[in-house]
Amino acid sequence: MTVTDQQIGKRVRERRERRDFSQAQVAAAMNVKGFHTWTKVIVSRVELGTRALKLREAQALCGDAILGCTLDELVAG
Repeated sequence: MTVTDQQIGKRVRERRERRDFSQAQVAAAMNVKGFHTWTKVIVSRVELGTRALKLREAQALCGDAILGCTLDELVAG
């Protein structure tokens, strides 16, 4: 089964909302982790599935400080 960017984006949004984070807060946390180009616009595009996540970005997002899930949970659901 192929996982689409839209499916991953939906999971990012669900987990972000579950943790009560804004898109700006996620972008700021990604900046702290070294992803200095991240803005709330990037987070929005990832959530909409119009911007694919790079592996390193997905790994950083999954950490306890941001989404608090494993990479497998983000990709496989």
